[in-house]
Parts: sequence; C-alpha cells; structure tokens
Amino acid sequence: MENLGKNTFFARFGVGLIVVGIGWAAGSAQAAPAPKQEWKSRALDRSVPYVVHRPEKPSAKAPAVVYLTHLPTPRIGGQSDENLIQGFLKEGMMVFAVDYQNDPKAAAPDLLLDIDDWYGFLYETTEYPVDKDWIYILPAGYAIDRKVDICEVAGRMARMDVFYPSSPAQPAPLVLQISSTKEQGKWINLRAYYIYGLLTAGYAGAVMQWNGGDRVSPRGKVFPEKQAARLLRARADHWNLSGKLGVTGHSKGSSRAAVAALVNETDCEADLGPNAGQSSRFQAALMSAGQHDKEHLNEDGFLDQVGSRKREALLASPERKSGEEEGGESSCDYASKDDPPVFLCIGAQDKPFRVAQMKRLAAKCQEAGILYKFVMDPDYGHSYNPKPEVIREIFAYFDKQLK
Repeated sequence: MENLGKNTFFARFGVGLIVVGIGWAAGSAQAAPAPKQEWKSRALDRSVPYVVHRPEKPSAKAPAVVYLTHLPTPRIGGQSDENLIQGFLKEGMMVFAVDYQNDPKAAAPDLLLDIDDWYGFLYETTEYPVDKDWIYILPAGYAIDRKVDICEVAGRMARMDVFYPSSPAQPAPLVLQISSTKEQGKWINLRAYYIYGLLTAGYAGAVMQWNGGDRVSPRGKVFPEKQAARLLRARADHWNLSGKLGVTGHSKGSSRAAVAALVNETDCEADLGPNAGQSSRFQAALMSAGQHDKEHLNEDGFLDQVGSRKREALLASPERKSGEEEGGESSCDYASKDDPPVFLCIGAQDKPFRVAQMKRLAAKCQEAGILYKFVMDPDYGHSYNPKPEVIREIFAYFDKQLK
C-alpha cells in the first residue's frame, strides 16, 4: 500500500468536524485569528475548540501544523505557544491550534485516534488550502526543522524533517521513521502515525525519505539511515536530544529500518560522511509489514501476489535476480546477537508473502539470540496496528530501550 492520503482510522470511521463559522485571519501573522471552531474528538468523545491561523504570506497550498495544546502529559518544550506558532506562520505554514483542556483522556494511546482523524481531515479538506504532502501533528512546545540535508544519494540529496522539544528542554530520545513514500521530495505521510503519538509521550521524532530500490544499496555505498543517525547525534544539542535513537518503518520502510538497526559491521559503508566520529547505532527498532528476505521472496509467493502488471515487469526485467524486490537485503542473515531488541508487527490479512517474510525475520532474530516481540494481529491487513493494547506495548518497548 502506497501513500493513500488518508490513514486507516480515517478510512474506517471518518472524522468529526463541527464547523462554527469558517473564516480566515486577515492580513499578516499579527492579525487576529479566525473565530474558534469545534472539533469532535473521538479520543474524548466530545468537542474541543480550535483556531486556524493563516501564514504571513499566503500561498495556493500551504503545509499545515496541527498544534495540540493543553495536553495532560508533561510539556517538555520551553518556548511559548505564541512564539512557536509565529515561527510556523513565518515559514508559510498554516496552524490549527487545538485546545485539549487538560482532559486526562487526551493521552496516548487514545489520542492517536484524533491524530489519525486530523491527518485524514486535512488531507481531504476543500475548506482550507492545505498542501496534503506536508501535514504535521505536534504537541505544544515542539518545533520543526524541515528538509534537513542528510547526504547525497545517487546524485540527489536525502532529507528528513526533525520534530524536537524547543529550548530550554531536557534532552529527549528520538525515533526516526523511514517513509515508504517513493515520490522524490515527499516523505511525510500517514505512516508518521506512531511518531506523532510518541511526541506526546516525551520523545523527539524525525521522518526521512525512503531510499530503496536500484538508486542505493544499504551496503557498500552510501547508507543514508546511518548517516542520519550520526547527524542526529552531532546536532543533539540543537535538537535537545539525549543521543538514544530508535528507528521504525512500514512496508518498504520496514526493510530499511531492519538493516539500519541490525547491520552494524564496521565495513558496511564506503562513506561515513562528515560526522564519522559519531555512533550510527540504533538502540531500538520497530518493523511493520515489510519484506526482509529477498532470497526467499518467490518461495513466499511474491510474484504470485503483487499483481499481474508488476509481476510481468519484474519477470521481463533483464537485471532482475531471482526473488528480487525493491528494498532490503538479499536475506535477513544480518541479524546477530549484539543487535538491539526489535518489535515486529504485521496483520494476518496482509499479503501472504509479507506475513511469511516477517516470520522469517522473527525466526532469524530468535536464531541469533536477539530479544524480539512478534505481533501478528488477525484483524488487520497492510497497515499500522491501531489497537490501544498494541500501541501501549510498542510505547513501553521504546521506553525500556530509550529512556
């Protein structure tokens, strides 16, 4: 499943928007905001107020920030809401400032219902000129550094967005998500779902573009995920980071997250980049519904399950090796005993080859002596698992490894 433009919850349940008079603030970022409106929160089972702020220099389509204020969880970013919102506006972003009124229900995992709904609403809206490729959902006190250069890959720059507690703040662990969106210059999509939830639980976060396929190999050339880890540690003071890093990915991003966490040989990269003195290791990894063992993809039914058009293209390719698919390694033999604990998730209704591939990775982790958790949920297909009990397990796993 590629970037569908709306996430699982939005597609399944819809959103609850009560419009109490839509209106834009006139003029510059200093002008009075639009009237308060109301959002029907599924997490709280009631409405909460929000205000829309328009950017200083309006454009046809603008990135959007949903800015979650008065959450019941501790605020860890020191700058005021006014300063942070003004900063977003000056960067040409719209801000939807939501007041959760310190309701105890407005915390993860329940709050992820609303995170999902906000993303879906802004992706679909015709009321606001939102650039649906850039929708961010941040707790109060957080800032964004957008489109940070990581390294050059095959003639183009790999980039990421970093979400971090504004100064002054205590250092926070960070979880890096590898997007599964292949379009160049776009990487924020619905699969930032867990990342935004983790922000509300005291983490920093980052989402980087996917770099799989023929353009770059995870071994032997440039390894952008490792360079991202070094960059995050090199700029830890600027982003208020503790230096503890996790990595996650869904679908195509899952295979990249696996090699980022589990390939730790000293010779796995030809170019360490400008931050070679920093560690490239991740202390935790969450892999969701990915392909991890190209050597056995055909055996697991890949060519029979990917669709006739893609199957014909793969079979006709003169460069295709047996079982080859975009992303990942030739096998998952890279798992070794000194690698970090991992959390593996997949829905039993996903394509059978992906289920088989995730089982293979779990078996390799067991064989290598890596601590791992494998969750295969009977109710879901190719999506992040939204069940509160699973989210609690995932967040508790990251807490144990990174806090």
